[in-house]
Amino acid sequence: MSLVCILYALVCLPAVFSAPTIAPRATILGPQPPHFVAYTDESAFGIPAASDLVGYNTLILSFLLASGPADQAGAWTGLSPQQRASLKAGYKANNITLLVSAFGSTESPTTDNNDPTAVAQQMANWVKTWGMDGIDVDYEDFEAVGKGSAVAWLTTFTQVLRDNLPAGEFVITHAPVAPWFGQGQPYAQLNKAVGNLIDWYNVQFYSQGLAYTTCETLIFSSGGDFPGTSVLEIVNSGVPQEK
Repeated sequence: MSLVCILYALVCLPAVFSAPTIAPRATILGPQPPHFVAYTDESAFGIPAASDLVGYNTLILSFLLASGPADQAGAWTGLSPQQRASLKAGYKANNITLLVSAFGSTESPTTDNNDPTAVAQQMANWVKTWGMDGIDVDYEDFEAVGKGSAVAWLTTFTQVLRDNLPAGEFVITHAPVAPWFGQGQPYAQLNKAVGNLIDWYNVQFYSQGLAYTTCETLIFSSGGDFPGTSVLEIVNSGVPQEK
């Protein structure tokens, strides 16, 4: 069974330099499950090197917004080409996949009327320009979910991302909150529509009140306000366990 381990290492550097030249790309298949994922946000410690990531096989830089890079995504653009190349060489040598996290809790792309096709193309270009191995979609537009407009937006967004970031060359992950995998909920629908375009899910089980706080409710049976959304219940609903 594949379980995702998420570490929030809060790290960031300011600055923006000119974009690098896009080099020819070798095939990137991404790590095989299990996926041990470290998210890095803003702080004073900089972009973590491979030596800081022992035990992890994926590093995700937060955040790439519709308006452009922020926090650690912005910090990455502020590094010199030599610094980026050195970090990337370390990740490659240690089989660490480098992704950028899109949106996060501060952005509501559907509610803000951002065009999913344009945003996906823009973000895919950023991924390729700045040497990422792919992108993690941390969509948290709760208002759009409540209004029922999230699934259509995310479906188009994911399709256009994959059109621009081919499978086998780039990784696409999504990071939904666990309750959104419940029956009739947006990610239960999205997985049926475009789950084949998503490499894996970095499911957010934290900050859900008393839900998912025991081994039983996290792994076997969530019950309570979010039934059917424990790890194994999500698998049994049709999400392949390797995701």
